Formats: sequence, structure tokens, C-alpha cells
Amino acid sequence: MSEPEKSSVFKNPKIYGFLAFFLVLIITQFIAFQKYQLHQKTERQEIEQRVSSLKVDLQNVLSQGFYATQTLSFIVDQYGVPDNFDSVAQLLLNSNKSIDALELVNGDGVVTHVYPLKGNEVLGLNILKDPDNKFGAKTTLEKGDYYTAGPIYLRQGGSGIIGRRPLYKEGEFNGFVAAVVRLTTVINAIHLDTIKEAKFSYKLVKINADSSEETFYASENITKEEALIIPLIASQGEWKLYVFSNRNSSYSTSILFSVLGFLLSLVCGILSWFLMRQPAKLNKLVEEKTALLKSSQERYRLLIEEASDCIILSDFSGNVLDINPYGVQMFGYTKEQLLTKNLKDLVTAEDSIQLPSRFFQLKKGNTIRSERNFIKKDGTPFYGEVSAKKLNENVVLGIIRDITERKELELIAEENLAKFSKAYNNRFVGMVIKDHNNRFVDANSYFLNLTGYTLEEVRGKTISELGLMNFEEALKKNPNLNVFTNSNQVDKIEVEFTVKNGKKLHLVTSIEPYEYLGTKFSLRTYIDQTEAYNANLATLQSEKKYKQFTERISDAFVAFDNEWNFVDINAKAAKIVGMDVNEMLGKNVWDEYPDFKNTEAYAMFKGAMARQVYTYFEQYHPKTDRWIENHIYPSTNGLSIYFRDITRRKKDDQEKQKLISVIENSPGFIGLATIDGKPLFMNDAGKKLIDLPCDFDIKNATIHDFFAEEYKDVIKNEHLPTIMEKGLWTGEVPLKNLKSKKTIPLEFSGFIIKDKTTNEPIGLGSIGFDLTERKKSQKEILELQGKMNAAIRIGKIGYWDFDIKTETFICSPLMYTIYDIAPDNVLTIPFLETIIHPDDVEKHRQNVRDLITEKSTHAFTYRIIVTDGSIKHLMVEVEVIRNPENMAVNFRGTVIDITKEKEADFEIIELKDKMDIAMRIGKIGYWDYDIFTKILYWSPRLFEIYDVDPGTEITLSFVETLIHPDDLEKHSEIVYNISEDIDNYSMSYRIIHRDGTIKYLLAEMEVVRNKEKSPIKYRGTIVDITKQKEAENEILSLQSKMNAAVRIGKFGYWHWEMNTNVVEWSKEMYEIHEIDPSVVMTPELIRETIYSEDVGLMEAKLAQKKDQGNSTPSFYRIQLKDKSFKYFLAYSELVYNENNEPITYRGTAMDITKSVLAEEALKESQEKFSKAFQTNLIGMLMLDTSRRVIEANEMAYTILNTTKSKLIGKTMLENRDIIVNENERERLWKKLNIEGEIVNEEYKIELECGTKKTLLLSMTPLYLNGKRSYLVNIFDDSKRREAERNLENQYFELQKTNSELDSFVYSASHELRAPLSSVLGLIHLIQMEEIDPKLFQHMNMMEKSIERLDSFIKDIIEYSRNKHVQVKLESINFTNLIEQSLESFWYLENTSKINIEISVDEIIEFVSDSKRISILLNNFISNAIKYHDVNKVSPSIWISVKTTKKEAIIEIKDNGVGMAKDQLEKIFKMFYRVSSKVMGSGIGLYIVKEVIVKLNGKIEVKSKLGEGSTFTLKIPNESGRL
Repeated sequence: MSEPEKSSVFKNPKIYGFLAFFLVLIITQFIAFQKYQLHQKTERQEIEQRVSSLKVDLQNVLSQGFYATQTLSFIVDQYGVPDNFDSVAQLLLNSNKSIDALELVNGDGVVTHVYPLKGNEVLGLNILKDPDNKFGAKTTLEKGDYYTAGPIYLRQGGSGIIGRRPLYKEGEFNGFVAAVVRLTTVINAIHLDTIKEAKFSYKLVKINADSSEETFYASENITKEEALIIPLIASQGEWKLYVFSNRNSSYSTSILFSVLGFLLSLVCGILSWFLMRQPAKLNKLVEEKTALLKSSQERYRLLIEEASDCIILSDFSGNVLDINPYGVQMFGYTKEQLLTKNLKDLVTAEDSIQLPSRFFQLKKGNTIRSERNFIKKDGTPFYGEVSAKKLNENVVLGIIRDITERKELELIAEENLAKFSKAYNNRFVGMVIKDHNNRFVDANSYFLNLTGYTLEEVRGKTISELGLMNFEEALKKNPNLNVFTNSNQVDKIEVEFTVKNGKKLHLVTSIEPYEYLGTKFSLRTYIDQTEAYNANLATLQSEKKYKQFTERISDAFVAFDNEWNFVDINAKAAKIVGMDVNEMLGKNVWDEYPDFKNTEAYAMFKGAMARQVYTYFEQYHPKTDRWIENHIYPSTNGLSIYFRDITRRKKDDQEKQKLISVIENSPGFIGLATIDGKPLFMNDAGKKLIDLPCDFDIKNATIHDFFAEEYKDVIKNEHLPTIMEKGLWTGEVPLKNLKSKKTIPLEFSGFIIKDKTTNEPIGLGSIGFDLTERKKSQKEILELQGKMNAAIRIGKIGYWDFDIKTETFICSPLMYTIYDIAPDNVLTIPFLETIIHPDDVEKHRQNVRDLITEKSTHAFTYRIIVTDGSIKHLMVEVEVIRNPENMAVNFRGTVIDITKEKEADFEIIELKDKMDIAMRIGKIGYWDYDIFTKILYWSPRLFEIYDVDPGTEITLSFVETLIHPDDLEKHSEIVYNISEDIDNYSMSYRIIHRDGTIKYLLAEMEVVRNKEKSPIKYRGTIVDITKQKEAENEILSLQSKMNAAVRIGKFGYWHWEMNTNVVEWSKEMYEIHEIDPSVVMTPELIRETIYSEDVGLMEAKLAQKKDQGNSTPSFYRIQLKDKSFKYFLAYSELVYNENNEPITYRGTAMDITKSVLAEEALKESQEKFSKAFQTNLIGMLMLDTSRRVIEANEMAYTILNTTKSKLIGKTMLENRDIIVNENERERLWKKLNIEGEIVNEEYKIELECGTKKTLLLSMTPLYLNGKRSYLVNIFDDSKRREAERNLENQYFELQKTNSELDSFVYSASHELRAPLSSVLGLIHLIQMEEIDPKLFQHMNMMEKSIERLDSFIKDIIEYSRNKHVQVKLESINFTNLIEQSLESFWYLENTSKINIEISVDEIIEFVSDSKRISILLNNFISNAIKYHDVNKVSPSIWISVKTTKKEAIIEIKDNGVGMAKDQLEKIFKMFYRVSSKVMGSGIGLYIVKEVIVKLNGKIEVKSKLGEGSTFTLKIPNESGRL
């Protein structure tokens, strides 16, 4: 038995293959090794030559430092440190080019001299203490001679070597001489910079004390362990230079020869056993691919199934190909149901329309991210964030994330933000947000406009810092303001602000606190009540005047005090009510008229008094059958009522309204005409029917003009005579449309209208109804009947009606054609069953029974056998007519021949069976091709693989017809271009079967050659590797899908092997956690990454037992460098071993920061909106598109005097507590539609209690959740409007009073000044006479007193004129005005002694009121003259004027007596004088101040007692207004 076994072993092709392989391999590798050694020896010689050259160059550099320090040390030893050290050092450096600097160091180790100093700023450095220098310095001291230290890091920057020589004086150490050589100098000197040189690389290292090496220079990133390294040691071993050979060409020949030898030996070994090895090779390949597939499938299956998003595959038609478990759970279907669905079935109708365009974009290779509305199985909609990408030409990968919660939060946040924005940015309530320190955070535009500040100016400041309110002063006036500063919440309080321009505002404010992210804020609202406040003050002052006005009213009038006692009754009121005025005055109205409390008037009176608003109402008194109109005017002192009897007017109005309502609301034509046919009236329905133009006056036409031309004679000759004779005519007439000229069929009635008293005809009446729609319907019925007949004829539909009594069918002609029977045959149920296919008879009977007992309609199919024996398939639709007892009384239906459709279905089923049979799995086939005979042999298996009939003639060209077109070129390249030195080829390609399927084949080919090495034959094997290819493609596809899913879905994956503590993170995990991917992740680093407060969540997860559940999601945070947070949602699981110990922790994480921030933003917006919406200063309502109230705040209920139950869900018209004018309401809605919003529109309403209110209404549209709604703001403006009316009346009275006052002033001034002028003249005449000196002195005193009185009267006139005369703008010439002013004061005492200097720069035109400017100049110049200092050597006045485009700056300066500091605050007060010694009225500067205010100017005063005063005026230039 041993011999046969031995023989079989030696015949094994593997043995020969191995022998040939090793023999050829040994020979070729020996030769390659010899070549390698020869190259090594040559390269080492080159390196040694380079090292020798470097030693010489380096020694030269080091020797220069040696000689330079030797020379310098000699000079210092012999002559001391030279004064011209820089010159000496420069000479030494010029002789030694490689040295960069020379230094002198004293005995303490401190550097005292350096040359050159620039770039070597080390003076004062102690080298014995410096960590980089002290080692070299101490070594030099120990050696006592020159020593080179380095390379080291230089203090002046960079690296280098330092050669030091010690200095001694009288045997004692006296310092160092040092030469510094930078490393760059060394490198350049010995030519180490070899970046462009290919031969060598270098590394310069320093040898530390612990023998470690520190690299200072390397031309390449290489290590000492590389081949052919020879160290160069210099400078007593402190540093080394390594030289590396870069030449790898020495290896190329040896390696190439070695590789070729290996390949040659390998080819020799393979040739002998190649064909026998094929089956084993293929089996191994399949096993490897299968194992790889299983591993990848398991890994990616886990990732897909644990994904927290829906991952779905579809084709470009939208058909679902695959979906992960989360997706199945998301949609609520089973996976099998979803695989039969199209994406159109899973989205809303609106989104399904966009699918084709999105698939078009995906085909282009674009990645699409969008949000879609999806529908679950139970019909529940949800929002999904979709990321989609094309995987290949047939498949689309989509990832769907359920964002319903986030979307709802976003929509709510958006809605609240829109509401808050509209409420916050309203135009009549100021709103601000303050922090817990009462500093402004934000303010709306209304508040900013109100105060005159910008947002930047108020932000971060308090009210006090802005100067809006002085709390100390305000608390003194109103202690209740304490709550404004000390309370978190204030309902309503009045405050006074001083705004930026100095104006005072009276505001009503409230405070509502709220908290956001742990920080306390407050929302504050402000309503401007300045006008109302001022109006109330004016009202109190003029209340007596209003009482006088009311007494003159001609209507009935009564007045009550606060206790409802009569205080006034006029005669008209006494007559209407029937009372005695004298007896009733002082009595209580409710005591005298107790029944009055049960009437509507009682509530009206009480309401008007309580709310202090004007109230109007009309009241019916049934006892007296009388209507009374009431006007109620409340005041703080009582109530005034004006009323009149309007009974006759009301009754006339009611009768007219009834008649008008009947006529105008009639849907038909109604017209009136005179007895001779002149039209008098036509209702709106009639005008609309004939399209009557707006400018058409029917009174200028005749009744014939409204009918068709051809019908006018009929009207005239037939219808009108009939009406006149019988009083009535009824029939159809052709009415004419005046716009389109078309006729309108009208059902018409004409009749005579007679006088009630005389019974004589006084007019013609007519009523008509449009017959157009009725006639149109009749026409449509006829057309529809024609269409139905055509549809039955064209569609070959047979129609039948079964008569139950005769049990026969009444059939259409087509029925006989379908059943293939003669038209004269009577079709009955027994006859029908004779032609129905026997197998379908019972089914037909059962269908009829079901129809009779259960259904009213039914559809079914059956077969019949026609006369030629063929079979027809018929589809029957049946309808059952039933009586009230649900009994069948009639049958009718249709029959359609569906034979062709049935036959097509059978053919499709048969073809599908054939295709299923054609599918089969191929195996290995063998082939042989003779190059000379062109004969191609196939083994039987190849016919199956290629799907070719066994009898087919096989040629090479025939085979090429089976190959896939894209692989044909590759196949031809190998077959027709055989290389001379390659005998074995391997390739894979695709073929197309007859059924269109594609197979993947692996072909192995061997070339058989003759002795001349020419190919004579090809032979090889073919293997069907379709399964392997599909497995590979599936792996690649799955991997691609998962990569795309992870990339698009932005979720990361981790895997932690707990036994080895090896953690694997996907790149997405690094990306979403913002960590460098090069960082190696460990469990400790994970714990550091997670926010400290959330690490416990992971620890709790790791501590779970196997049976505690493993699928609960967890949330955690990380904190970024900027201290912000990112939020994550994680799904994870633990894998346990057989001992129930966790061995693997894996899962996915998703960044949910956006959702979390959206929730926080929602909370903030809800808090802000709630505070803004619930303000107690204005009413806010939300209306839907039907104008129904969907939301309102408490103030809205208060203003409208209603409740939530009465208002919510209703329109204003439906709410009985509120009476609105419908026309006014429609006008506002129309204005809203045109202008887009309504701002502060005045709107009047009346409450059920009789109170009438004037509201300021603002309305703007909102779009919330895709739906339109409206935000309405209302403010009760009734008090302000009442105050305005009172103010207007007072204004007119004030104007009258002012006019009278002006007349009085001018008259009085004239009457006073005329006698004064006469007295002055007499005094002057007396002074001209020779009189007693004492009398002359008295006369002078009288003269001065009269002049002072005259000046005072002039001041009064100027004051009055300034107050009441409007500003008159004109161009100002300051030079003329100053000269005129000076001329008018020549008479003043000592004027000629004062030096007056004038400087006027008026290049730019200045416009203002000339007279008022003169008043200013006169007052200031006269004061400067009056208050001059007579004791000074040179009394002077300086007057300067400069004009700009903005203003004129006027400065009047004097060196007179000046004023004390406490006087500066008083000088502008009326009648205040600085000194009693100077003549003056004390009213001049008061007038000046009033004039400056009138001109919107400013004034500044500087004065010092004894030195003089300076007045600076700034008057605005009004040139832009001229």
C-alpha cells in the first residue's frame, strides 16, 4: 500500500510547483544580495567622504571662535576692557566671518559688553544663573580654558553655540570672553542646507547631561535608526552631527532583480497546478466573501436597527424598497405593508405634488434636506425632517426624523413671537423690559419716541440716570410712588416724566414681573395721559362757564347733584314731565319717582355718573306712548340731562323702515311708475338684474326702455291696456340688460296703484322674477340626456330593465349584440341561465339572491357561451329600486363585455411563470479556442451559464454578442492583444441573458504556445460569480447607505469593549461633540467630555442589570469652551456575557440642541407674550377670519363691560353687552383689507347699560400656524375725548380773553404814556428856566421817575406782544440792529464814556423774528450800559455775533459791576433787579427769557462780582422755513 501512496504524492502538481519555485527563488535572490552588498559599500564610501569634508568645515567655524576669543582675552588681560570695545570687536568679526557676536562678561557672570548690540540685546544677563547658559559657563570655569557650549537656545532668540574663554586677574577669576555663533551661520558655513540636494540629509543634536539627545536641526523628518547612519562627533562630545544617505537608487536594481526573481519563481510554481486549484480557490473566495458579508451585515444591522431615525430606501418612482424598525414604528404599519407602499401614500396631498421635482433633483446627485408632512397608518399627521441622497442609479436613501414636537414648539414660539411682536410694537402704548436692577433692557419705538431717547441711550440705565424722574422730589409730592420702586408688581399708577427735550409727560404705568433662565425681568407699560391730565385741569377751572352754557339750551333740561337731588329744571322739562319746578328743586329724584328705578334710564344715569362719560340713549315710555331722546353729561359735582320728545319722528321712521325693508330685501324686480309710464322707483334687485349704470336717472326714461326693442309694441298695445282695463296682467316678458344688451326672461306681474281715499289710479306697480336659471337647468337636463346616450353607445354598454310582473328584460339594442342573440328573442332569467357558463350558474344565482335581500347596488362577473361555442366574460352592474317597505320593485343595470381584458390577464400570468422558470444558478464551465481553426469549444455547463441552447453554433463573435456592451472593450483587449511574456489572464465581466438578466462571470485563461513562443490555443474556465458579486455589492451598498445615513442624519455611533477598555467613535461622534478626530477616545475622556452633572446618567446605565430593560433613551449635555451647552439624545444597549456581566456598551447619539433651545425660546416668548397680553392698560383681543373673538385679556372685558363667556367664540354683533354701528364696523374692515393695518382709529360703541364709549382701535393681521388671525388693541379714550371737547371750548374763551387783554394793554399804555410825555415836556421847559437849585433837583428826580415808569410801560407792551404775536420770519442784519440799538441809548448816563467793540460775522444768512431779536439786543446792551463800573479806567462792552447754518451765537460781555453767584438764578424772574441804584422795572430780563423761549433759543450767563458779566445767546437759524 505504501508504494501507491508514494507514487500519488509525487504526482501531485503542488510538489513540482514548490520545487520549481524554491530553485528559481534561491538563484535569483543570491544574485540580488550580491548586488545589494556592492551598492552598500559604494554608498558608505560616499558618506565617509562627505563626513570628512564636514569635519574640516566645522573645525574651521569652531576655530574662528577660538582665535577671536584668544585675541580679545589678550587685549583685556594686557590693557583692560577697551573704551572702544565696539571698534575692536568689529575688527575681530571682520576677520572671523562665521562669528555673529562677541561678549564680555564680568566676574559676577553679568554680560557687560556686546557687539553688535542689535539683535543681541543681552546686556545685564547673568550667565551663571541663566538655565541655558550656566552649564557651559561652569564647564568653562572647571576646565579653565576655552570651551564651546551648545547648541543652546539663545536669549536673544534662535539657537547657536557659544565659545567662552575665562579671564583671570592676579590669579583670580575676572570674567569671560565669549564668541556667539548662530546655528544658521553654522549650517550655511558647512553647507548643511540641502533641501534641494538629493544625496544627503542631516541632523544636528545636542548631548544633554543625562546622555539624551535634543535635535536642533534636521533637513528631513528622519530617525537615527534608518540605514547607513554615520555620526559626526565634535567639540569634545557635547553635540553631534548625523549624516544620512538619501540615495535609494542603490537598492533599486537589487530589489527589482529580487522581485523579478520572486515573480519568475512564483509563475513557474503556479503554472503546474493552476487548473486543479480553481474549485478550491472559488470555494475559499465564496467563504471569505460570505464571512465578510455576515460581519458587515451584523455590524450595520445593529446600527440601522438602533438608529433613532427612520431610514428608508426607495426607487425613483417612490416605491418603498426597505425600511428600518424605527421607521416601521414611526408610520404604524407593518414592514410588509410598508414595502407595498409608495412615498405618495405616506405624505399629505400637498407634499406628494412636489415628489417628482425632488426625485429629479436627486437624480442630478443633489442632496435634499427639507421638512415634510407625513401621515401615519391611523391618519395622524406628523412633521418629519427629511435628508435624501441618491445611492445609485436606482435607489434613493432617505432619513426621516420626527420633529413634530420641535415643529409644534417652533410654531407655538412663532405664534407667540408674532403676538408679542404686534403687542409689543404697538403705536399707542409704551412698553419696556427691565432687569432685576431696574435697568432698561429693551423698549419699543412708541416709548422711545415719547421720551426722545434712542434704544442705545436708554439700554443699561435706570429712570433716574436718564433724568426721566427725580424719585426724591416725586415721593414728596406723591408717597404712593414708593411702590413704583419697591414692588415687583404694580397694577396701575400715575407718574410724571421729564423727557429729553424738557417736556413733562403724565403717564399711567403698570409692572408685571417674569423670570427667564433664572434671571428676573419685568415688563412695564406706559400710556400717555398728558392731554387728558391737562384737559382735566382745564375742565375744573372752567366748570362754572359750562353751567352757564347749559342754562341756555332750548331742550328740556334737568340737573342733579352728587346725591341725586334736583338742582335745576327748565320750563321745557317741567312741561314734558309734568312737575312744579319750585316744589321739585332740592328733592331726590329716586324718592319722587321710585318706579323710575325699574327702567333702562336708571342704569344709564348710574353708569354715566360712575364712569364720568357722556351718554346718549333713546327711551320709550309705554304709559304715555312717548319716545324721549336723552343726552347725559356727568361731572364730578353731579349730572346734567338734556332731553326732548321724539315720538312723532320715531313712529314715522318705523313705518318707513318697514316698507323700505320689504321692498329692498325682495329678491325680485320691483318698480313703480306714473300712470303714463314714467319710472319713479326701482329696487336694488331690479337695478342689479338690468345692470343699471350708476349715472342713469330712471326718471328721465320710460318703462318701454327696460324691455327688448321688438317687445315695446306688445307692452304698449297689449299689456298696458289689459292692466288699465283689468287692473292686473301676468306673464313672461323679455327684460333688457342695459349693459350687455341681452334679454332676460322674466316672470312678470303689472298692476294699478290706486289712491286710498279717491280710489283713482295714481301709478303703476310691477313685480318680476328672473327665469334665466330655470331655463338654463332645463337646457342642461336635455344636454345631459344626449351625453349619456352617446356614452352608452361609444362605451358599448348594454342597458337593461327587469319587469318583475312579466319577469322579462327590457334591453337596449347593444344587449343583443353582447349576448349574441337575435333582437326578436325575449330575454328571461331561464333563457339567460342557458347561455351562462355551467360553472358560473350557481354563482350568478347567489349574486341575485344577495342583491334582493341585502343590497341596493351590486357588481359581479360571469361567463357566457355564445353560438359559436366561444366564451365571453361579462361584467354586470345592478341597481335595485325598493318601496318604503324595503321590498324590491324594480331591477335595472348595465352589461359590459370584458373578454379582451380577461385574456390579457391570462397572458401576463403565463409570461410571469415562464420568467420564473428561466431563473437558475450557474456553475463552472470549461472552454477551448483554437486560434488557427477558429473553433470554440464549450462544455455543456457553459450553455447553461450563458443561457444558450445546446445546439447553437458557438463562435467568438457570437460570444461577444452576449457580453454586456460596457465590458466588451475590456474583453476584446485581452483576447486580441495577448502579451508575449504573459500566459495567464484573469478577468470578470457581465453577460446579458435572453430574459434580460445580467450575470457576473469570472474567466481564467491560459495561453498555449508552440516552440517559437507563438500562441496556438486559448483555454480556461468560466464561473458564475453572480452571487458573490451581489454579496459584494450588497456590502458596499449597505456600507454606503449607512455612511449616508449617519452623515445625513447627523448621529454618531460608539462601541466600547469593556474588557479591554477600547472605545471606538465614529467620525460623526467627534464632529457633533466638537472634538479633534485625532484624539484617542477612552472611558476617562468620555467622562471628562460629558457635563459633570450628567456623568451619573452614564454610570447608572452601566450599573443596570440584564433584566432591567435596555432601550430607554437618555439625555446628556456637554459644555463648550465658550461655556455654552450642547444637548444630546442617546440610545444605547449593554451586551452581557454568560455570567450576566456587561462586556460591551454601544449605541448612537444625536445632537438635539436646536430642539432644546427652541423649547427655551418658547418658554421665554410665552412668558413675554403673557405679560404683554395681560397688561391692565389696554385691551387686547385675538379674532379669527370669521371675526370671532378667540382670546382676550382682562382689560378688554373691563373696557367692554362684558365677561369671557359672553365674548369668546362670538362676534361683536353677537355679543348683546356691546352695541356697534354695523356700517362703521364694515368701514374699518374694508380699510384693514386695503391698508393692511389700522392704527389708533377712533371707534364708538355703546354698552348695554347705555354707556357710550370712544375707543382708540388698532388692528393688524397675524399668520399663526398657516392661518390668518387678527390682533386688536383697544384703549378707552372717552375721558380724553371729553376733556378735548372741554379744552376746545376753553380755548375759544381764552382766545377771546387774550384778545380783550391785548386791547386793554394797548389802550392802557397809550392812555398812560400820553400824559407822561406831556409831563416830561413840562419838566424840560421848567429846567430851561432859572429856578431854585433845590427845585431843579426835585425836577431831576421827577424826570427819572417818569422815565422809569415809561420804561416799565414799554416793557409791559413788549411782554404782551411777545406772548400773543406770532413769530414773523425774515432775514436779519445784525450790524444794522446793533447800530439802531446803540443809537437809541445815547441819552443814558455816561454812555459816551464806555468803549463799545462790535464784531459781526454774518456771512451765512440768518432768518428769525427781527423785532424779537431787537428786544434781546436792546435789553442786554442797555443793561451793560446801566451796570457799568464808573471807577474802572476803561469801562468796555464787547458785542460779537457769528451766524451758521444751524444758529446765531450772540455774546454781550462787559467789565461792569458784575453779579453774585446767588443772583444768577433770580435775574430772569419778573420784577427782580440786581441793584436798586440803577433805574429799571425789573421786567426786562424776564421778557428776554420769554422771547428766547418763543424763538426756541438758549441763554448762558457767566458773571463775577466786580469783574463783569457775559451773556451768550444761541438762536436757531430758521432759513429752512422761509
